[in-house]
Amino acid sequence: MVLFTIDGDPISEAGQQRVGAQALIQLTDIGVLWARESDKLRFSVFSLTTGLPVGSAAIHLLNSDLKPVAKISSDETGTAIVPFTPEIEWAEISEQNDAYALHLGSSTEGLPAAGFGLDIRYLSWEKHSDLANASCFIFTDRPLYRPGETVHVKGLVRALKQSGLAAAEGWKGSVVVTDAQGESVYSADIATDRYGEFETEIPLNETSVGRSQLKAVFEDPNGGELNSYSDFEVANYQPNAFELNVAMPKQLSPDAEARAEVTAKYYFGAPLTQAKVRWTLQAAPISFSAPDFSDYLFSQPDEQAKTTTVTGSASYDGVHPVVIQPTMPAPNGKPIQGVLTVEMTDVNQQTVTESRVFQKAPAAFYLGIAVPETFVVHSGVPIPVQCVAVTPDGKPLDQAVDVQLELFRKRSETVRVKTAGKAVSFRTNSFDEKVGEWKGQTLQPVLKLAKWATAGGKTAEVTLPAAGEYILRAHAKDQDGRETWTEYSLYDSGDENVSWSFRNAAQIDLVPDKAEYHPGETAKVLVKSPFTGEAIVDIARGGDILRSERVKLEGNTPELEIPITANDLPDVYVSAVLIRGATDSTRKIKTPEFRYGFTKLAVSDPATRLRIEIAPNQTTFEPDQPVEVKLEVKDGLGTTPFLAKSH
Repeated sequence: MVLFTIDGDPISEAGQQRVGAQALIQLTDIGVLWARESDKLRFSVFSLTTGLPVGSAAIHLLNSDLKPVAKISSDETGTAIVPFTPEIEWAEISEQNDAYALHLGSSTEGLPAAGFGLDIRYLSWEKHSDLANASCFIFTDRPLYRPGETVHVKGLVRALKQSGLAAAEGWKGSVVVTDAQGESVYSADIATDRYGEFETEIPLNETSVGRSQLKAVFEDPNGGELNSYSDFEVANYQPNAFELNVAMPKQLSPDAEARAEVTAKYYFGAPLTQAKVRWTLQAAPISFSAPDFSDYLFSQPDEQAKTTTVTGSASYDGVHPVVIQPTMPAPNGKPIQGVLTVEMTDVNQQTVTESRVFQKAPAAFYLGIAVPETFVVHSGVPIPVQCVAVTPDGKPLDQAVDVQLELFRKRSETVRVKTAGKAVSFRTNSFDEKVGEWKGQTLQPVLKLAKWATAGGKTAEVTLPAAGEYILRAHAKDQDGRETWTEYSLYDSGDENVSWSFRNAAQIDLVPDKAEYHPGETAKVLVKSPFTGEAIVDIARGGDILRSERVKLEGNTPELEIPITANDLPDVYVSAVLIRGATDSTRKIKTPEFRYGFTKLAVSDPATRLRIEIAPNQTTFEPDQPVEVKLEVKDGLGTTPFLAKSH
């Protein structure tokens, strides 16, 4: 331990006082990564010089008065696990003639995880609560009520255990209603049944209106709390004064203009005259998918898409329809979705609003590309590419069309830049480099077991030239020269050096090779690593680490192989902390380096996935007319489950 002191000469801004600063610096070769789990503390001890694990390190856990709480030693992997208690405040790690003091407790912070876009939450230092790994969903039977009616509330509670999700039976809590003024107006006790469900009823008074918030609360003696929210509207609504009809097709052909005809009439038959009409069109590019081709990617979402808004007004004389013909943006290879909202006000100042949603196709068909078996491949291995063409209603085109495939490699140039306070940040310049081109035709699907398949054919065969990140883009044109296209990303985990795009100096990206896994499969996760080093890899869910391992990651495109087990349902998170010891540092002043990353592995079992279909016996109903609904529930194997519960 070193006391470091800096003294300065007196300055006028400080009242001629001497200025200075002091800091305690620990000189040690011991590095420690620790994790707070539901009922334990996990330590990983390693050498800052080599990055290798340190076995037989003594770990003394102390309370705030520096009195012993527990003692444990690390094993050959550098791992030590001890039961958790919130009185632990300090850890003293020693190995031979070296020692390191680590401050724990509620004031410590975990590795920031917000930059990964994942729902990762660290457990607080307080005593463990079963509610920390639980989730709740609450809903009402409808979104809108009149004063004096009854709101029917239901909810589901699930506890996340190491074996997966389980119904939270026998949990007690309350439902609280807050009105539009923020006042608590009603509360009721609730308890979950054997299915982890609860229900209650909320009587509304005759005067309250506005939007109310619904909150389900579960608490336990350890201070844990689980909350779930919903809301509903209370209003003195009345039936529409007249019937407003907006006639327009749901699908527009590529060369068709958007056109709607607006008419209206009173329900008792009188004509509607001298009515004012206002309309608004909002249009933006959207994605497209064909339900019968779930294994294919068509037009993908555009995060940079802009919405075009067009407005207008007119008068309705009760005889001639109001014709609305707004100008739509060009499709540019992707479908455009429009939302037309029409508002009509009669002479009595009664207003009725109707909306219509429609789509305009970019071409006479959409081009789809089959989802590859893996998104992480190896250089030189041929990748079969399958493309299909479907009509705007999702049915296969009856003829093959020419397809052009283009392969782009994503290049990144990352440089360090100085920011305010002499801090260091990164700036990345990225661009796409075209590295390949192929031509082929779409395949003709055949119907097998109520699902369209391409019977093993291929449009082309693509080979990635070197390690890195790629985009494979497929283009096609209809007979009038209108283009449609689709794409997906691929990664090559070859041995070549890759300049990845890094967000900051500490975080790295982990890329799963598939979007979803089943028990028994092995997930391959590409690590966008800036250097070779030792890695501590954890498989976790909720507040628990299910398993952990240490691996050596070579190069900057290494892969982690993670076997998927039945206990990984429904999902798990993978974290990797990459360590390069000072000995292997390429810096002028040798220093240890660290990087960390997170990713989510979606895990499912097709046999347990329920498919629910619900359909009313007709589409329009009169007031007080009974509604008959057909409900069909089947599991992933197409059979009816032994036990199904409906509400």
